[in-house]
Amino acid sequence: MKQNNSKPTFQHNKEFIAGLIILLIVVSIGFIEFQIYLSSWEYCTDIVVFGSEKISMAMDGSRNTYITGDIYYVENGSERIFTSRKLVIIKVNASNKVEWIRLLNISGVETKGIDVVIDGENFIYVTGGITRNSKSGILIVKVSPEGKLIWMKEVSFNASAQGWEAKIADGRLFFIGSGHSSNNSTIVIGSVITSNGSVIWKAQRTFNRQYNFVIDLDLDDEKHIYVLTASGYGNFTINLTRYSDNGTIEWEQKYVIHNHTINFGTPSTFAQLIMFPWNKTTFGVHVIHYNATLHRFIDIIFNLNRTDGTLIDTTTLLEASVMVFSENYIYRLLIGYRSKNKTHAYMVLEKYDERWNLIVNKTTVIAQDSIQPYQAVLSSDGNIYYVDTTVKVIKCTGFPVPRLNKIQVDNDLSRHTKEVIASADVREFNISQFFLK
Repeated sequence: MKQNNSKPTFQHNKEFIAGLIILLIVVSIGFIEFQIYLSSWEYCTDIVVFGSEKISMAMDGSRNTYITGDIYYVENGSERIFTSRKLVIIKVNASNKVEWIRLLNISGVETKGIDVVIDGENFIYVTGGITRNSKSGILIVKVSPEGKLIWMKEVSFNASAQGWEAKIADGRLFFIGSGHSSNNSTIVIGSVITSNGSVIWKAQRTFNRQYNFVIDLDLDDEKHIYVLTASGYGNFTINLTRYSDNGTIEWEQKYVIHNHTINFGTPSTFAQLIMFPWNKTTFGVHVIHYNATLHRFIDIIFNLNRTDGTLIDTTTLLEASVMVFSENYIYRLLIGYRSKNKTHAYMVLEKYDERWNLIVNKTTVIAQDSIQPYQAVLSSDGNIYYVDTTVKVIKCTGFPVPRLNKIQVDNDLSRHTKEVIASADVREFNISQFFLK
């Protein structure tokens, strides 16, 4: 593949690292707290959605968007009293109106929504974590398009772990997760039946004295399961493991990224699996990397043999991005700040062909925004949607406000944005008929 070095994107100096840390979606690693204020602004008796580790979105065929995270109660405008985290799901319809918000409130238990996927019948599945008595497990909930809880399932392992990514295929939900204690790490993987949540199989790997955590999950047509994990400090390692459909490891490959000086656990370290739509024999791994030599973020794309994960070639692109793929094109979405005016953010959307030749580059300046880009998806109408946040000054103070953004792909890549501030009621799921097991 050819190398491209044409990117007017993220800030190129250390001020960027301190001032604009990027938490990226399709999967990201980090602990930035993503706050969404959903209730009445006037009295500051608001509800806060608090994506403690990751905010995820998914879109169905009718362009309804589902956003998941975890939520805190906020009581009284003069005194904020926080309870434990609770899983929350927000439905935004194709007209950018919030149809419903659902909260999973289990007394004395902390729950998190970390990833969301949708099946062919538009049922929503949220994978995350559940913590009681300091022990964490995988939590999976199934919700109808109308916001009714269908079932919820807790999947326990010998060590604490929480879900991170999930995929749906042929009536099955496949999930991965990880957990950490002392100097040890645990990677978990499993599969459940979507109709009732019954566990088909689950597997666990423990890494002694290693900080190893999951990043991404994908499937091929033969239901081989590809799991991307990462480990190391400084020079770090991306690990790609292929599992059979029973949790057995078929092969594992490691790819070392050199000159990386930001420790793991920061949102600046990110990778994603890419199942190229136009090629069934190869796939890719996209890594965002802060290069200590260049003092800037770059994208590295490994092109791999799908049979055994061996490296074919590498493409390097300056700056870090969110990527989405159509049948014929690659879109890179980049957010940053103008170096001459820190109060003005800008968005760059680049369009490439499948050989990484740049076709279109468009920059949009967004005045007085503080943006954190999150997950992006390509909708059924061929447009790009992504979630970000912007600081909005209200009566009490300035808070990050979530926005659902649309980029009109066939109309000069124009951008339309809508703040997702809910006028809908926040209702708790009726869990009296369910019990966790």
